[in-house]
Amino acid sequence: IMILFVSGGGHRLNPYNTHQFPTVVILSGPNRQGAVGINCARQLASHSVNTIVFLAPTTTDELPILKSELSLYKLTNNKIITNVENLPVN
Repeated sequence: IMILFVSGGGHRLNPYNTHQFPTVVILSGPNRQGAVGINCARQLASHSVNTIVFLAPTTTDELPILKSELSLYKLTNNKIITNVENLPVN
């Protein structure tokens, strides 16, 4: 709920306010906190916020909760990137 307030609240998230619609980038690691970040991105996407999840590459096994959150986030059709060069510049 805090991110909704910080990003401008209901006025900025109004679908008719397309010229100021926010994009939120979530930086996520391969850990429990990363899963919480992905969950946050999914919740924002449910409010029609454009979200991008940057998932840090890992060599360790992913946590089951991380896999679960990623599979749910993929249903939003928002971006998941793993390369720093693909992060938005604006």
